Amino acid sequence: MKSLDRYELSEDGADTIPSDKGLLFVHPKFGKVADLYQENFQVVGTYVDTLRQLFKGQMNHDFITDCEYSLSLGEKTFQFLGLDWLLGKSSKSSGYQYRLQNNQLGVIIFFKMFHSRAESISSHLKIECSPWFLDNRAPKKVDTFLAKIAGRILNCAEAHYPAIHLAVDVQGWMPDNELSERMQCRSRRVAQYNGIDHAEFNLSEISCNYDRSQSFKFGSAGAVQLAIYNKTIQARTIDKFDYMEHKWDESTKLQDGSSGYDPDADVFRVELRFHHSVIQQFALGSCNIKTGEIGVKMNTYSEVIQHIQALWEYGLTSFKLKLHIPVHREHLIRFIVNTYSGKP
Repeated sequence: MKSLDRYELSEDGADTIPSDKGLLFVHPKFGKVADLYQENFQVVGTYVDTLRQLFKGQMNHDFITDCEYSLSLGEKTFQFLGLDWLLGKSSKSSGYQYRLQNNQLGVIIFFKMFHSRAESISSHLKIECSPWFLDNRAPKKVDTFLAKIAGRILNCAEAHYPAIHLAVDVQGWMPDNELSERMQCRSRRVAQYNGIDHAEFNLSEISCNYDRSQSFKFGSAGAVQLAIYNKTIQARTIDKFDYMEHKWDESTKLQDGSSGYDPDADVFRVELRFHHSVIQQFALGSCNIKTGEIGVKMNTYSEVIQHIQALWEYGLTSFKLKLHIPVHREHLIRFIVNTYSGKP
């Protein structure tokens, strides 16, 4: 599938110049398709939304014994690394038996796999990091903290390929009601959420539309998944709107100190979610163009973050948005073509 031609405005705004970063999209036959300059389109933030770091190793017998003893006493909190954590049993859907959660820190620790013995070497530890945990920490410091957790919970802990969600927040664009019909992806799974309604199908390119489109998901959670949703609504729902609005305001600061962020306009998020297995495939299948060596290291957050641009490009090749031509315009184009070709 071919991509549309892109153009950017000249400095005086009087002309257009071919550019792969332009916001004017043109079809070679049908002309202008979208002009995001007129829509005041802007990127208001780019983020790593979620990190799920895996570690392999054997369960530390003393640690898991302490956790099980606390649970047997009905204790809800557990002291770990000098912090209070909520301790509980995890659901089978998570794949792990226990969890430690610290909402203030923004970290959830899942440990002891359901289907592996504690003394066997397996992926017994998964640490989920929230965006606000990642926000104020350099990737190397994140790695150090997660390795410290792993060293207390596992014996012979070894970082394994993480899952990661990459996000970009925009204003001046919103998905239309036909987005799910026009999106082509390798997976057969499409989901669309509209307000409180929810429809999900396992058929190719099928979804339902109840209300103004607010949220879409394309692809499988076990591979590469594309999510597009109203971040303004979602941030208010989880009580993180003030935090996100501050981020958007800071990300769009202009030289005169003002902000490009429009508080009266909704922000939509485009998010690519990479499963652990995809990161592993990407790492093993990549080639160092300087040395010719096959395979790159992507076992930790700091290693993955070095390839963030390549991951965006890799992920977006899995999804294509088909060109939409309004019916009345399609009839006009057909009339013009037939007129000049001599057809009735």
